[in-house]
Amino acid sequence: MKLNTVIHGNVLEVLKQIPSNSIDCIITSPPKILNISNTLISGMREYLAGLIDGDGSILIKKTTYRIRNPKYKDCVNPEYFPRIQIKLTTPQPLFLIKEKYGGSLYMEKRIYRGKNSYKPTKPLWVYNANHKIAMKIIKDIYPFLIIKRKQAECLIELEKLKKEARKRRPYPKHIVKKFEELYLKVKRLNRGDAIERETNTWPCTGMSERNT
Repeated sequence: MKLNTVIHGNVLEVLKQIPSNSIDCIITSPPKILNISNTLISGMREYLAGLIDGDGSILIKKTTYRIRNPKYKDCVNPEYFPRIQIKLTTPQPLFLIKEKYGGSLYMEKRIYRGKNSYKPTKPLWVYNANHKIAMKIIKDIYPFLIIKRKQAECLIELEKLKKEARKRRPYPKHIVKKFEELYLKVKRLNRGDAIERETNTWPCTGMSERNT
């Protein structure tokens, strides 16, 4: 093959014309997460995991709404539930995720928050998945997560605790304490407090940023 050549055509047909073992590296950005049958294509779980590792958040949300609402007289504990959130300026991947799993998708107006922030030139799209939908996503992508793997483990532990205590309402104090510990742990992980700084060491050289 000639170097620095742009080939235009149907990828399924063009690939047949390329000799085996003639390409050393491929860099791609898959445009679709779903196939026609609405199931995850092989390899797309990794894509979704990478999307969440980079532009997403794995959260445990805490709400006291039911405690404050007179309608729920028997509720004495805060509610803790899992959430997946992804923010992108390009909505197409989020439309596909919503089509597969459900959840909510909306366009957010970013607000200028001082001299260290900036005003966006593009709209920001936000995808949210809560409760069972969030856990379905976690279970699909967990084997492929790298950066946010510990947060996912906290959500899995939260779901396990809820199943064990499902018939014990209100929740016992020791269960609520574990919920709170998981909630705070995920907050610390998302802030980066639980990640060892290691003086910003580069992984291969042992050099720190201060020495470069």
